[in-house]
Amino acid sequence: EHVTVKIAPGETVAIIGTAASGGDRLAEVLARVVWPAGGKVTAGDDDLFSLPEAVTGRRISYVSPDAYFFHGSLQDNLLYGLKHAPIEPAVYKGQEADQRKWDVLEARRSGNPDFDLNGNWIDLATLNANGTDGLFGAMMAVMDVVELSDDVLQLALHSSIAVNNNPDFAAQIVEMRHDLREELNRRDLNSLIVPFRDNEYNTEAPVAENLFFGMMPDPKASTRAIVKTPYFRNIMRESGLGEALFEMGKGIAESTVELFKDLPPDHPFFEQLTFMRADEIPTYQHLLQKLRHNAAPSEEDRIALIKLSFFYVEPRHRFGVLDEKLMRKIVEVRHQFHANLPTQLQTHIERYNPNAYLTSGTLVDNIVFGKLNHRFSDAISKLREIGGELLAKRPELYRALMALGLESNIGTGGRRLNSLQRLKLGLARALIRRSDYYIFNRAFSGVDHHLQEHIVEAALAFLAKSGDNPAVVWVLSNTPLAKHFKRVLAFDGGSLVEDGTYETIVESGTVYKQLIA
Repeated sequence: EHVTVKIAPGETVAIIGTAASGGDRLAEVLARVVWPAGGKVTAGDDDLFSLPEAVTGRRISYVSPDAYFFHGSLQDNLLYGLKHAPIEPAVYKGQEADQRKWDVLEARRSGNPDFDLNGNWIDLATLNANGTDGLFGAMMAVMDVVELSDDVLQLALHSSIAVNNNPDFAAQIVEMRHDLREELNRRDLNSLIVPFRDNEYNTEAPVAENLFFGMMPDPKASTRAIVKTPYFRNIMRESGLGEALFEMGKGIAESTVELFKDLPPDHPFFEQLTFMRADEIPTYQHLLQKLRHNAAPSEEDRIALIKLSFFYVEPRHRFGVLDEKLMRKIVEVRHQFHANLPTQLQTHIERYNPNAYLTSGTLVDNIVFGKLNHRFSDAISKLREIGGELLAKRPELYRALMALGLESNIGTGGRRLNSLQRLKLGLARALIRRSDYYIFNRAFSGVDHHLQEHIVEAALAFLAKSGDNPAVVWVLSNTPLAKHFKRVLAFDGGSLVEDGTYETIVESGTVYKQLIA
């Protein structure tokens, strides 16, 4: 109430106060999110609330924690603020051109605009940091500022590509695989990853993966299809591996039932149990009792116990049911299985090949080409560090990965991103567009204070470099960050009670001291 304040171009202003002190409301008024009950807000000599949205929408950027994201790619959401009107139409040929003409005719007949959604709507004149690398460079710059680049890279690495459409990209990923292996050897970290080798058992992979030795587009469906075939069952019977895995599954069932039978179904231990659900324990308990009375197991019983062995990883589960002899047997049968694999089964499994791209796997599956060694608790962080260094030597591959990550669909409302990633994307979407006023209303509320400080510093530095001399108003949820601003407004009880430099507010003000007490 009764707030009178003037914010000049180029000024950076921090607003401090409790959540209901009034600073949030001032930010909303400045951004035209809410209309004031009285008084006037002007931009120069113009009444802010009389200006058309075509002006204010281009010249004011506003960010709050509840930013909206639509169903689409991360890039589409990032660039949404740059799309005000079509810049140039798309080029159509043949049937597509005829369809476009019909669409325009129908739109005009019904009195609707005939804007082409497939045209170029991105106005590069409104782009912040439009440097030598154009739009892509600007996207990279703002993602670095808000520390979203690594998240986008991870989205890319955990996605897959169509090799037929991207043969060069796939080849670079395989080269990256070899680079990683060489770098691990150079650092004496070759045991960080247990690689897939044709004549070796991978101790960090499940029994089924070692037996089939390949990647499946749909592991559950493919496994069911394979184990039902006479080809597979004959190999298992003739080699004796079927009986060995049956006994192994029996040992797993006995240990699991003994350890977990008295636990409630919602016990967190069951989250670590990959081969048996809580509701299956009574079933296996009954099966074991039947076998103890020398009852002959049915085919269904045998499959149930063999299935347990398929998911078993000795270093992880530690039941002591998988020895070196059985590992060698599994590798031996692996070769028999692939030697004469029927054509109808070849579509279910893509054999591991150190020199080929795995079309059923993600990019990270292809680069790592193995399993992380459980003995290294920091394996993931080490791999990210080494991978980052290797990508720095391959700028073209890094660029391709970032472009792929930007194409990731973030889901309705950005649900496929976590809350922190959504906050980062909201801020990046504002920073990438050139504006006269940037208003950030508790944009990083609830975020780690150290991360907030890094991003606030980087954002202010980024805007200062733009050369447009914009004004920045930031409602802070972390009061000490006010030290990075030229001016501080302190609110209390709905009123502006203090206005001055950071030093003045700290020395003679009361609101700051109350907030940090």
